Amino acid sequence: MVNHDGGTNNNLLSLYGIDASAKVKIQQIILDNHKTISWNKLYSQNHWIYRKKLAEEIHTLIWIATKQQKIKPVKTCSIVLEAYKTRTIDPDNICAKLYIDGLKESKIIIDDTPQYIYSVVTKSIKAKEDCLKIVIVEPI
Repeated sequence: MVNHDGGTNNNLLSLYGIDASAKVKIQQIILDNHKTISWNKLYSQNHWIYRKKLAEEIHTLIWIATKQQKIKPVKTCSIVLEAYKTRTIDPDNICAKLYIDGLKESKIIIDDTPQYIYSVVTKSIKAKEDCLKIVIVEPI
């Protein structure tokens, strides 16, 4: 979390694989009651139109959330996706691409290339309710 003086919580940054001495700005997008999309779900339907429709739904959800939660555009960043689930999934099964493309379409990030996104971390956490938290860590 960012302190009011611009400092950061070093333990939080190191959990996200970010240099703990870095000065960063952190923004969080919370998708309450959202069942995080897994790669298994994405590819369970062979027809491309199903995947396209699902991607469009996620992109719209991200666009609405960024507007409602007043998320500001960033130039470069690292992104952490924390999937809180009643039934956990493997962290490498979290389909981060759908959500990151939603951030790009919402103009929160410029592009999803390594020039603009330094790292993507996915975490799966057991919880009482499904929720997805997208953490955007921007160097300042």
